[in-house]
Amino acid sequence: MKTIWKYFMILITVVLLWNQVILKPFRILSTFFHKAGHAIVAFLFGHGFDAFGVAFGSMGDSMVSAEGWFPSFMVSNGGYLGSLLFFVLIMFLKRTSARKYLLGSLAIIYLFISISSPSLRGTVLYAAIFVAIAVVLYMIQRDGIEEIVIDVVAMSSIAYIIYETLVSTVLFKINQYFSIIQGWSSGTPLDITRLRNITGLPELLWAIVWIAISVLVLNAVVLKTVKTKKR
Repeated sequence: MKTIWKYFMILITVVLLWNQVILKPFRILSTFFHKAGHAIVAFLFGHGFDAFGVAFGSMGDSMVSAEGWFPSFMVSNGGYLGSLLFFVLIMFLKRTSARKYLLGSLAIIYLFISISSPSLRGTVLYAAIFVAIAVVLYMIQRDGIEEIVIDVVAMSSIAYIIYETLVSTVLFKINQYFSIIQGWSSGTPLDITRLRNITGLPELLWAIVWIAISVLVLNAVVLKTVKTKKR
């Protein structure tokens, strides 16, 4: 139970601090996970490696155009699928011998992406901060602190979905209707809007669907982690 509450508190903290500078190195990395999801799905549907160039061609949510209803539907869902995939992958690797290489590998990939794309040069500073964190943790060899940082990285990937669906869609729509917070100008996320346009189903429905999927995956992975620790 203690482990479950730990992950719950990390997720809540990350969502609450989502737009704060202190979380920006992690938030940008989670954005890269999201972009990679779009690119991987587009690649699988025949767009080749150009899909990665389009996805990482700007800091915004760039979408690869796809021909046909099903490819467009899958590419639109690809960002959230990527976020879930990287969350599961990080949580899995954390329980293996690959854990000691995990932060270092992520730091190298993060810095490479930031430097290699001209439109992402503004993220180099935050990539460098992440690299510095990884180096310091390698030097001090504190497993507890390293585990927390890995958990924050993993939870940031899930938080990307939760923030876009729960905060930027569900709560935003509620605020629009009841005018609770004045001046809230955050629009509906592009992926949710695309899914509405492709399927004709309401944005709120797609937001709820992805909240449910995220919670189910999070619950399954955390419970698996708890069972592994008890062995």
